[in-house]
Amino acid sequence: MRNLIRLFALLTFVICFCPFFQTCSDSQILRKQPEGIVDSTSSPEVLKRINDSLKIANQMNRKLELENGRKDSTLNAYQIGFTGFKEFEFRYFKDSFFYVSLSFAFIIFLSLGILYLAFKENYRFIFRISVFNLILLFSSILIIIIGDFIDDFNQIRYGYYLLALNIFALILVSRKLVKT
Repeated sequence: MRNLIRLFALLTFVICFCPFFQTCSDSQILRKQPEGIVDSTSSPEVLKRINDSLKIANQMNRKLELENGRKDSTLNAYQIGFTGFKEFEFRYFKDSFFYVSLSFAFIIFLSLGILYLAFKENYRFIFRISVFNLILLFSSILIIIIGDFIDDFNQIRYGYYLLALNIFALILVSRKLVKT
């Protein structure tokens, strides 16, 4: 059990590299592509071939644009937690995404404490800090949903769910170790 809690504590940092949040929806990423100009004096067969090839090229461009846009607009926990703190200004307190960044920074720093406490075998504090981390994670999701940062739930990526499961596993294992 003691090695299991250390594994979960280390796994938290690996999970934080996973994608957590896509900043804009797929419909916002895709933009209307300009259509090709076709000479209308060509024969109908040539026009049909050109039109078909333009449709295929346009579909391929849209897929490529969507994939590149998803990569560019997807953030992991470290990016969410530490990108807002490069230059601090008081106007950030009015922005609700600042609190999401702040909660992720706290989650990462508290996870460092959990890792330290796992090697010191202080399971009571690991339990308390893990509960607090789970509250911070759920509150950040609520801020994102209420603050209209997402258009649909597909923008929340698997990193959120993995981190929630990992923190929940830390809570269960540390609680079991506290009771024994």
